[in-house]
Amino acid sequence: MAIIIGKTKRQSIFRRPYHFESFDEKTIRAIISNEGSKKKPVTVELNLDQAINKIWLGLVNRSEMSTCNEYFKELPRARSLKKILLEDGDFSIYRLVPNQGKDSSVLAYACILGRDIGIDETLLFEEDPLMLLCTLIHEIAHTGGASVVKDAADPASLAAEKALPCCGCRKYYEEGKLGMINIQSTGKYASSFV
Repeated sequence: MAIIIGKTKRQSIFRRPYHFESFDEKTIRAIISNEGSKKKPVTVELNLDQAINKIWLGLVNRSEMSTCNEYFKELPRARSLKKILLEDGDFSIYRLVPNQGKDSSVLAYACILGRDIGIDETLLFEEDPLMLLCTLIHEIAHTGGASVVKDAADPASLAAEKALPCCGCRKYYEEGKLGMINIQSTGKYASSFV
């Protein structure tokens, strides 16, 4: 099993201000600039296949952590992260794109529909590759049965977020966070996946 690049051209997401689109190109380019820096912006290229392979290896490594697998077994589907990754089929990865009339400020870090995961592609260029990895662990916890209901009164609404400290992502865990993880960008991007 693996993460593969999704082929569907466009996939709408019910009641969301964004949708999934396929990565049509094999190389993604981003113009990188550091806020407040006097240096000229730099164009960074990223090989998508290499980036996806590194992400997959990171997820497989996390699936070897006993605390991570035990936590996933406590979710409603009662399957370890390892089983979800290696026995349930491939995950397809897409880019999240704002719907017509919206801008990138409406994008989530990621969104999962079954085994299709849309990501804000800027995460591919973050200085710390754990940001994307931990985002995906949070999303895959939904596949494991973590609730998607954003209700502070419902403890199940925190289940995806609570996977993070068990899976080596304590740095990005924020207690009480509903439906999202606490990724605070450094404002700098780096080509860590190139």
